[in-house]
Amino acid sequence: MIIKTSALTRAALNWAVLTSLGGHPIMRHTHMREKAKSTNYTGNLDWHLSMQRNNPITVTPDGVTEPLADYCADWAEGGPIIEREFDNGLRLSKRSKTFVALYIYSIEGIEYCGPTLLIAAMRCYVASKLGDEVEILEEFL
Repeated sequence: MIIKTSALTRAALNWAVLTSLGGHPIMRHTHMREKAKSTNYTGNLDWHLSMQRNNPITVTPDGVTEPLADYCADWAEGGPIIEREFDNGLRLSKRSKTFVALYIYSIEGIEYCGPTLLIAAMRCYVASKLGDEVEILEEFL
């Protein structure tokens, strides 16, 4: 499903940030199905799926699954991106009750708003890497 970057929230925004960083988020049940298929698992997969929430995860190169980082709510996750990108043209401000992130490219810039500074900054970061619209699996919405 294609969604405007300005409308990204929660899991969809976190998915887009991780994708912008070069990561590959996946839903837990999809990963479990793929792993079962690759190992020729013959047990009751439905039972295993019912025991696990179908939340977004990342899989490290050595196969370890980790929860999808909360870039838009956790400063420990989103803060380093802001710090790094601030030197590359990211500017942050507050207008009334809305936070604004502006990514400056030479003369022109892209601007995204959000209810929090992290959400505004992460939307702006995603737009700088993926554009004004992002294709996201419906599970992440």
